[in-house]
Amino acid sequence: MEDFLLVQISIKNCWIGDPSKPSLEKTRIQIMSCGRVEAYFPPYDSIFITLIKSHNLEVHFFQDQKQLCLQKVDIENLTSEPKSYSLNFEIQGIKGHLGLSAVLFDSNLPSNNSVISKFKDSINDVERIKELLIENWENIKIPIGTGQELGVDLEMVQCTEKITRQEAENLKNTVIGLNEKLKVLQLVEKILKEEDKNLYRHLQAREEMQNQLLDKCEELKDFALDRDRKLLQSYEKVTGMQKELLTSESKNRDLESIINDLNGQIKILQGEKNQLKAQVKNFDSMEAFIRNLQKNIKTLEENREKMRNDFKKHEEEHEKLNIKKTQEFQDVIDKNLKLEEIIKEKDKKIMELESIIESKNTEILELQGQCRSYLGEIQGLKDQETKAISFEALAKKHQLECIKTQENMQKTTSKFSEVVKNINSEKVRYLKLSLELQGQIKSLELKITSLEQNLNNEYTRTMDLTTKVTTLSSSTTLSIDSQHISKSLLKLYSEYSKTKMIIAGDFLIFYKSFMLLATNLKSLNKLIVHIREIYLAKDEEIHALYDVIAELQKRIPYTAAKDDPVDSAMAEYINSLESPLDIPFVREEPGIYLFGSKRIFIKLDNGKLSIRIGGGTVLMDEYVQMHTDIEMARLEERRKRKSSPQRQMMGKIIEKITGDKVKDPRITAQKVVKCIMDANGKNKIITIPRSHSRGGDGSRSPMKINRLA
Repeated sequence: MEDFLLVQISIKNCWIGDPSKPSLEKTRIQIMSCGRVEAYFPPYDSIFITLIKSHNLEVHFFQDQKQLCLQKVDIENLTSEPKSYSLNFEIQGIKGHLGLSAVLFDSNLPSNNSVISKFKDSINDVERIKELLIENWENIKIPIGTGQELGVDLEMVQCTEKITRQEAENLKNTVIGLNEKLKVLQLVEKILKEEDKNLYRHLQAREEMQNQLLDKCEELKDFALDRDRKLLQSYEKVTGMQKELLTSESKNRDLESIINDLNGQIKILQGEKNQLKAQVKNFDSMEAFIRNLQKNIKTLEENREKMRNDFKKHEEEHEKLNIKKTQEFQDVIDKNLKLEEIIKEKDKKIMELESIIESKNTEILELQGQCRSYLGEIQGLKDQETKAISFEALAKKHQLECIKTQENMQKTTSKFSEVVKNINSEKVRYLKLSLELQGQIKSLELKITSLEQNLNNEYTRTMDLTTKVTTLSSSTTLSIDSQHISKSLLKLYSEYSKTKMIIAGDFLIFYKSFMLLATNLKSLNKLIVHIREIYLAKDEEIHALYDVIAELQKRIPYTAAKDDPVDSAMAEYINSLESPLDIPFVREEPGIYLFGSKRIFIKLDNGKLSIRIGGGTVLMDEYVQMHTDIEMARLEERRKRKSSPQRQMMGKIIEKITGDKVKDPRITAQKVVKCIMDANGKNKIITIPRSHSRGGDGSRSPMKINRLA
């Protein structure tokens, strides 16, 4: 049994007369395969047809329902790649050309050879029964001219004379012929009974197959319901993901606007820093001016006796000037402190933005993983859907074919049963007639005078028999109905090919929808990658700004506290270095400093700075060389902790605490700063006491206060 192939055929080009005008006006093309019409369509359309490997295609050209020409195409070794064929033809003396391309379409449908073989076997059985009936009926039929011979013999017999031996022999021969025909009818009856049994077995087998197909249909229905539920779940998940992506895009836009605002504020702060540097230089000149005034005061004290009145005036003016200068100096310090607090707040906001950006990056990565997993699930479900659709189509097709064949077989069996009944009734009649003839032959020897009447009666009865024989011959025509069965099977196969075409079209529609969904998901993935690149670029800009701020803080000169020789020595040591320190020193108390994460004790030994470690001391240069690398490594560890999940969770909590929707008055800035420092890996906020005195141990420079580890 040969396999059927699903082939996609499309017309590439077609022209008649002029090759520059590829068209067929009012011309239709009909493609046939296996002796049946597969397609009937205008040019430049693609179709699906079923084809047997050993058959070829026939291309018919029609115009106004008239066939113009016929061309044959030998299709061999088809694959999934398109293969082109060209036909050159003539229509009414005008040359033409037709270009075709054929592709083997893999429909993933199982072969139905077993079902087709069973249908062919049933057709062969019916044809065999038909042949047997025809052979037997030919033997049963009366030869041409027998009725006339009997009629002539009867006409030659006279009513008054006795019957001759020849006439008696003729009557015996007729009786013997009738007996032989009865035997043939008995043989036909046996054959019909055997065929009836075979048909009954076929019906039982078909019922079993039908039950199996019904069970499979129920299983496929359950599978389709499960598939629909899974598809609905996956569709709901995809819609949720799309909503989350839209919200994340809106948040990203807000973050970009916030980052731009912060960049503008940082530029403003840099300008203010430059102004403060210029003011610091003015303060140095003012201090020199005050020293000169003090010298003048000393000279004036020597001449105090002579110029008391003038001195008092000058002293009052000097005090006024000092008060003004101290007030201005304190105002400038307060401004600097406010600016430093603003810088701290901006740094905190930058840290919050970093935590938010990192959390968004992790959320985007999670969404990408979910998208990939959902894509895999959707592809698996769609593969299962295609298989289920193919199985449903096959089950429906086999079910319809079995039902139709069952109906046809029931009709044929009913017709055969009627034929058998008619044959049995005629057999009984023939037996009765033979008995009557035997009784008449015996009575002829006794009653010769009544022979004419009996022969006339027999003649009439033989005429009746001839009419019955004609009825029997008409009953043979019933066997011709088996041809209608084969025609109905061919109709079934044509309907099967049509449904196959419909299924192929539905499959193409489903494939297109699947490709659209895949392109949408691909575009979403590209959007996510683009957003991630934007995040990384903004993160790099923020790190660069951090580095700029750190360098600006390092370039500010270190100013010592008044009346503290250790701090003045520290100022000379730090300002004398060619490159600034990677880890700055922060003064807490006289002789106590912070270096990174360590608190150290510094003193002067013979004019040199030394640091106490354990029971001994180490010079400043040695300590800086030993511990700078250690403290830098600790700072790197803290930066790595910024990307830890604990910090991300803290960032989310701080975002909830400091959001615009929060209206709790208990949430203060100090609590938020503490949460941020904990997320950075710090467990303590270092605070430095502030002194408002004019000079002494507690005085601080404007930019020195913010030097933290």
